[in-house]
Amino acid sequence: MTISEPLYRRIQNDLSRKIADGALQEGEALPSEDALCTLYGVSRITIRKALDGLRAEQMIASRKGSGSFVTRPPRVFHGSLVDVISGAWDERRFISESVASPPEVIRKQLQLDDDETAKIWEIVLVDRGHPLVHTRYYLRKAAAALVTRKDIERTRSITRAIEETFDTRVARAVQNIEPCKVPAAIGRHLSIPKGSPVLKIVRTYFDREGTPLHAAIVHAHPERYRYTIELRAQDTLS
Repeated sequence: MTISEPLYRRIQNDLSRKIADGALQEGEALPSEDALCTLYGVSRITIRKALDGLRAEQMIASRKGSGSFVTRPPRVFHGSLVDVISGAWDERRFISESVASPPEVIRKQLQLDDDETAKIWEIVLVDRGHPLVHTRYYLRKAAAALVTRKDIERTRSITRAIEETFDTRVARAVQNIEPCKVPAAIGRHLSIPKGSPVLKIVRTYFDREGTPLHAAIVHAHPERYRYTIELRAQDTLS
């Protein structure tokens, strides 16, 4: 905080810290605008600007006639591709494990023959008690014989388990993102109705030689899942 900060920003930052520290809990109602005006000794206009800033940061949500309530502060992760993907949730729930013919999009991504099957792990990731994403991971059947569920649970990441098992490193991942209507079975796992709009993500992981290691089809909860990509200009040589 600096003296040059606008007053509304100082109030916004103070409330934000209280939410992050747990002094204001998720689902708890904020004091009324009148009460906040008295607490901070400022005008209603200043309080409303502070609350607008908190809403923009997804720290609070307002309900008409009921006031403003604390929501889940957005998580921010930094690190390698594997670190971010393996750390963005609290709990992993295994739904099923099978060997079957994969969808055509996965067959192409993993460069499988027409009659080749894949090992499939169906998993739901849960964040703060709520389902966040439903994922089906696909791995070549022969390779999957060496990667177990215990390996995935131990490393908190199928990608990390594959790296350790085959002594390799994921060099890059390619993903396609598109909207779709959630199928009934997946909707039940995400606690949303069949046909709800969701983000569908098809992601494939490659090693340094460009060999596909595994792929995944992800359906993300329409309200709880947020995905931010930072694009940077590539340095050019003079």
